[in-house]
Amino acid sequence: KADVALLKKDLTAAVKTEQLPADLTPSLVAAASDYPNSHGCEIDDSSVVPPTQCSDYGDPNGTQLVVLIGDSHAGMWLGAVNEIAVAHHLRLAFFAKSGCPLGDYPDYVNPSLKRVYTECNSWRTALIAQVVGMHPALIVFGSTARSIAAAEPNGFETSLKALKADRPRVVSGKSVDLGGR
Repeated sequence: KADVALLKKDLTAAVKTEQLPADLTPSLVAAASDYPNSHGCEIDDSSVVPPTQCSDYGDPNGTQLVVLIGDSHAGMWLGAVNEIAVAHHLRLAFFAKSGCPLGDYPDYVNPSLKRVYTECNSWRTALIAQVVGMHPALIVFGSTARSIAAAEPNGFETSLKALKADRPRVVSGKSVDLGGR
């Protein structure tokens, strides 16, 4: 409850703020380019195979592996998850595909392509096999909400079940205590 009270206090103060702090990091001017470089690990619509060189984030000397996966929304978390991985001495791998839901939705129509997103289906299958073979301690995923999930609720469960084959913890956009693993 104390954390909630502090958060409410900070949010109330933020709403009343009329001038940005001089030491705001990054500055508003720099914020547009503050998106971390994904080094080709966030792939485009046409790609069907996850890259293999995407395990060089976090602490390279870490003994446990965390994997961040999803669509471009996962990419938005890369900087923060990387900082957490470094701070906790964890290796980090990152794989994302633009516009591709992680749930197993074989009939998903990509709004940009205006057709079934077959490249997504191929990528997802390959990604899950690759991630399971990496034996991560933790999998973090990020994805935008897709209307197909409401129509096919088992699609996401199918993907989660496959990802948990090696028994890692899987989380989505929630606070995680990395100290207990």
